[in-house]
Amino acid sequence: KQKSGHSGGQAECPVFVFICAQCRTRALCAAQRMQSKPECCILPRKREYGMEEWNGALDGVKIITIGDSITGMSNQTYPSYLASLGAEVTNVGVSSTDMAWDTNVCASGVADVLAKKKTSADISTNYTGSQINEERFAAMDSADITETDVVTILYGTNDWAGNVDIANPRNPKDITTVTGGLRYAIETLTEANPNIKIVAIAPFYRNVWDGVPNHCADVTENRIGYKIADYGKAIGKVAEEYSNVYFFD
Repeated sequence: KQKSGHSGGQAECPVFVFICAQCRTRALCAAQRMQSKPECCILPRKREYGMEEWNGALDGVKIITIGDSITGMSNQTYPSYLASLGAEVTNVGVSSTDMAWDTNVCASGVADVLAKKKTSADISTNYTGSQINEERFAAMDSADITETDVVTILYGTNDWAGNVDIANPRNPKDITTVTGGLRYAIETLTEANPNIKIVAIAPFYRNVWDGVPNHCADVTENRIGYKIADYGKAIGKVAEEYSNVYFFD
């Protein structure tokens, strides 16, 4: 409680502060790890950790956000937060999509559209009809990857739920796997813009929708034996292969 003085005496005003210490610690550790790659941070350094300190931190930074519904389902997700920090954000996330190829709307397909190798009409056969998807496909076609500073890539939750293989040991660039699809997207985007910075993001923990209380993907294997954290670890290892790619765990 914080005592607040005013005329007529003092009153005790309850002040509630909610902090997830574990999350803050992870964020600080991740920031320290990122220092090993020069010019890796899209945020200015030497800022104090406080929300007010980040206002305008991304002024003028052009970002394209790629992913599934966590990225693209509404205008209330993390791309809107990046925009609130001053970034120019183009959101091309499409719901129910994967990192790996199983339909044309996947990491490799979206990368092809952004690199102008395809148009959204080539990859959107099964996804037309939704207003928000139409907006995302239009954004893909109009985006200029050559003028973009940062691309974020966040997939994995649907890959886990759909029992998609993480890797093909005989073909590291097999786009029907998670790591192969990511490599294809990274290399396609980098070829289109050699100066691009790419942030690969691990999939979030999630519930398993089977009616079992507290049944979570971080402790539950899918049908091919992977937990959702296994997908995140694999994405992180791919990020280490490229000098312009950074991993957000």
